[in-house]
Amino acid sequence: MAKDWGLERWLVRAIIKFVSAFSVVLFAITFFLFLKRFVKSSVFKMNADYIETSAIVKTIFRIAKDGKLGLFDKSKNKVILGSQYDNITKFDIDHLLVEMNGENGLFSLNRTSVIVPVQYGHIEPFKNSVVKCQNKTEVAYYDVNGNRMR
Repeated sequence: MAKDWGLERWLVRAIIKFVSAFSVVLFAITFFLFLKRFVKSSVFKMNADYIETSAIVKTIFRIAKDGKLGLFDKSKNKVILGSQYDNITKFDIDHLLVEMNGENGLFSLNRTSVIVPVQYGHIEPFKNSVVKCQNKTEVAYYDVNGNRMR
């Protein structure tokens, strides 16, 4: 008597269809998780129109939004200085000169904050851990921590 292979063929086809469908679902889930992680790690890009390709210092990059500059720390994956400045340039190894409306201030890379307010026309290099700042009406001195000296 000949054996009927119809049931076994049907079962093999059903298993193949199940495995194919499972593979598609598994791929979709994996792709979704990858996309979610990629978008989450790239959120900073939504806050900027432009991100420079070369770092201004180590892992710090200038970003631009609406024609204004800010700073992004790639190692921390976050914006450390909002896009509100006309220009940001290197001042020394630990500080950046920030400019807004023709006035200058200093941003500390160690403290990740502005330590000299943006209100001076001229800022001289640090001497003995003190920086001299001038505008039309005053001369001020600040230490490396941003404390105004008398």
